[in-house]
Amino acid sequence: MFRYFIGCLIALMATGVATAASVKETKGNIYYVADNGKVRQLTTSGVDSSPQLSPDGKTIAFVQRRESDVTDPDYSPSDIWLMDTSGKNQRVVVTAQPSSEPEDALSGLNTPTFAPDGKLIYFMSAAWATSGAIHVLDVRTGKTRFLSPGNALKMVPSGEYAGHLILSKHKYFAGGGSYDFYWLVSPTGEEVTPIGDGSAEEQVDEFLRKNR
Repeated sequence: MFRYFIGCLIALMATGVATAASVKETKGNIYYVADNGKVRQLTTSGVDSSPQLSPDGKTIAFVQRRESDVTDPDYSPSDIWLMDTSGKNQRVVVTAQPSSEPEDALSGLNTPTFAPDGKLIYFMSAAWATSGAIHVLDVRTGKTRFLSPGNALKMVPSGEYAGHLILSKHKYFAGGGSYDFYWLVSPTGEEVTPIGDGSAEEQVDEFLRKNR
């Protein structure tokens, strides 16, 4: 019995249990974690953040902060970059730019989020005093467009609503006052259904679990 147990243990160790590849940021640098657990540093700038791995596992989107001569105190120059998981082919795909129109401003870019097919990247930008703005990049054409106001961004990766977004939105009551609520939003920006109030992140997590 003991020999049988040892044999099973050795077989299990030889087979191994692979985990999904992932990316992470440490001290402003991006690291790739392979499915065998091996970690590889990809950037050395010290100003990189918000990495996300594409659905096909071949590309990484991330944010890089840079210096700027723009004197507007509300303008934060952070660009969105792409690179291969080898660290090669690094290129800027969205460049921060100031604007007097909140919907056109690209400032403080963050949370780059791939659509399930990898063809679009949604991201957040600073905009109004009470709300950020959600923009979308077409990876094939390099063009960006404003999608919706929003203060939080999550992607529904699979299920009935695959490719839809979950956004936290700041809204106003007709009689005065305001509130924050999570909404399911279509890939083109239309509100589909409310999910929960602004403090109910567990409802968002439950919705995502049901749509795996």
